[in-house]
Amino acid sequence: MSRAPAESYRLALEHQPDDEDVRAVQSGLNAFNTAQSGVAGMHSLAAFIRDADGRILGGVGGRTWGEVLDVRLVWVHDDLPAWDTGGSCLRRSTAILPAIGSISSRKR
Repeated sequence: MSRAPAESYRLALEHQPDDEDVRAVQSGLNAFNTAQSGVAGMHSLAAFIRDADGRILGGVGGRTWGEVLDVRLVWVHDDLPAWDTGGSCLRRSTAILPAIGSISSRKR
């Protein structure tokens, strides 16, 4: 792709972006990160708290990239003890990292 003059670009803020457009940005970022680091493969990861009927009562969602777990979501139903249950879910999620090739997590 050749570079065009800066005045030929525009920045558009979109409140409900198209999923395909968001995937294009994610794909570009993944390609850049892989080229810079030599580490390929971002993978989604989730751990769920379920009741006896399989209904989700909480969980952790994120992704792994290389040796890092990036936690994006943590939620625990109001009827559960949030600190104990959420903390347990996070600990269990990080405990499986070595098995999937990721060995550390970073807190922000």
